[in-house]
Amino acid sequence: MKIALVTSEVTYIPHNYDRLILPLLEIGAVSMLIELKNRAPDLLVKSVGLAALGVTGVARELARNTIFTSTKKRKEACERNNASFIQLPHMNGPEAIELIRNHQIDLIINLRTRCIYRGDILQAPRLGCINVHHGLLPTFRGTMCDLYALYEDRPAGFSIHKMEKRVDAGLIFRVQEVATGDLDYVNYLSKTNIFELKVLKDLIQEIEQLDALPNGIENRSPDKVIHTKNPDRKLIKMMQAKGMKL
Repeated sequence: MKIALVTSEVTYIPHNYDRLILPLLEIGAVSMLIELKNRAPDLLVKSVGLAALGVTGVARELARNTIFTSTKKRKEACERNNASFIQLPHMNGPEAIELIRNHQIDLIINLRTRCIYRGDILQAPRLGCINVHHGLLPTFRGTMCDLYALYEDRPAGFSIHKMEKRVDAGLIFRVQEVATGDLDYVNYLSKTNIFELKVLKDLIQEIEQLDALPNGIENRSPDKVIHTKNPDRKLIKMMQAKGMKL
């Protein structure tokens, strides 16, 4: 089994998501880490704008991860674990498709990128591509689902599903609740890494044993599907008025 992890060069997650990425590289089946290049000065501008809105926790993590990139430690972790380290602009070009096919990658696991996979890349690995979606499927889709869940006092967590042309579609393999009512969003993000690592290790082990993706559940909600997006200034103020630390 050959697995490729795909993540962003810079995220707003504490420790730049490396508390998940680095341990996953120690799994023998993980043979490649692809880092999508998104580090740019405008991320620092964005962090300043977030801080001005009072979103100081996320702004701090984004600025820190932009300035102190994880690339070196990720490369070193790949070398220790005999995995390839590749940087790409996105996953939809011929370079990415050729890379996956030439290395005979069986499975891609997408971890916190904003890249929407299109066309041939979804078919390039033998078993396809799976994604960690930070909302509870099948009902909650879009971006920042966990933030909205915490604000609305609903269970917040993540789902692992097969990637298809439609965003947040595809069979669901795992759904994991992390917390309810946690008003410190950055603290919640730190806790999420612990759950993600455990659930992903379990799923990878199952896939290795089956040499196939497991039977999932249909990604169809019995209730109205709720799509969320990045909160605007008004909603951020409402979250803060409730006592949320962003």
